[in-house]
Amino acid sequence: MKKSILFILSLFIVHVCHSQDLPDLKKYKSDIGFNTNSIFAGIFNSNSSNGSAPFDLLYKRQKNDHMANRFGLQLNIRNNSKPSFTSSGSTNQTIYYQYSSYYGSISIGREIQKQITKMWIFYGGADFAVNFQSSANSNYSNDNILQQQNTHNRYGVRFSPFLGIRLAINDRLYLTTETMLQATFAKLKSTSKSYQPTTFDYSTIEQKSNESNLYVTPATGISVFYRF
Repeated sequence: MKKSILFILSLFIVHVCHSQDLPDLKKYKSDIGFNTNSIFAGIFNSNSSNGSAPFDLLYKRQKNDHMANRFGLQLNIRNNSKPSFTSSGSTNQTIYYQYSSYYGSISIGREIQKQITKMWIFYGGADFAVNFQSSANSNYSNDNILQQQNTHNRYGVRFSPFLGIRLAINDRLYLTTETMLQATFAKLKSTSKSYQPTTFDYSTIEQKSNESNLYVTPATGISVFYRF
C-alpha cells in the first residue's frame, strides 16, 4: 500500500512539473539584486550616526536557459568615536576612543539552474572572490595626542561552492536564499603603536601571520532580484 501511494505521489509531482509552461530564462539577460540583511543591519545597528550598513550587490548575466555568470560586490564601512572621562589624582582627563573598519570584496562565479516549476528554481555553482579588510582602534588625549593605536589589515581570497533556491514573484521579480561552503585564505598584518610620554616617542610592534578557514554559511539571508 505504501509503495502504491509513493508511486502515485511521484507521478502527480512529475505531472505537475511537466504540465506547467516553464518560463524562458533567456527572456531577460540581466538580473541585479541585493541581500536584505544589509537593510536590517542598517535598521538595527543604527546607534552610531557615523556608521554605515553593509552593501551587498550581485549582478547575473544569463548565458542560456540554465546558466548564468555572477559578479558580486560587498562593501562595509564603520566609524565610531566617543569621549570617555577619566580621573587621575586631582586632574580630570578626557580620552577619545575612535574605531574604524573598512571591508571590500569582489567576486566572480557561475550559476547552474534547474527549473522545477513555474515559480521554483534550484541552482548551484561556485564563486571566487578577493577581499580586503582594515580596522583601527585608537585612543587620543584631550590635546589630540595619539596615546595608543591597534591596526589590523587582512588580504584574502575565497572559493565558495553554493546551493540555492529561487522563488518567482512575477515575471521580473524573484527572491533567493543560498548556503555556501567557504574556503578562505588570508594574510594578516597587525600593528600596535604606543606613546611614551617620557621620551615623546612611539614604540611600534608588528606581527604577520597567515590564516585559512573552511566553514559553511547557512541559508539565512534573503536576496531580492529584478530582471531586465
